[in-house]
Amino acid sequence: MESKRPSTTSAQYEGRREMKNLALAAVSALDQNRLEDVLAVLQARVFDRESDQLCDMVEAGPGKWYCSYKPMVELLLREIVDVLKDRGLSRDEQRVRICWAIDASGF
Repeated sequence: MESKRPSTTSAQYEGRREMKNLALAAVSALDQNRLEDVLAVLQARVFDRESDQLCDMVEAGPGKWYCSYKPMVELLLREIVDVLKDRGLSRDEQRVRICWAIDASGF
């Protein structure tokens, strides 16, 4: 059951490290593969959105919240990482597949 987000700074949040690691993996992979243009698209179309469009927060107990990406965001970031691991694809093929994934995900 989804609840309103806590307004106090005393709340504990779980899942943030996993979210950060996934975002960093996608950004780092794009950077290392010199796909700065695709990184700019990802930034503008995904990461520049409001957090409630990208993340879910579920109360996990008194003063505890579990944070996660919405399923489509998580799938998109994992797809980016997986595409960039595929050494059988040219940079142009990687670019096309990632841009398609961004479009197909609705962003």
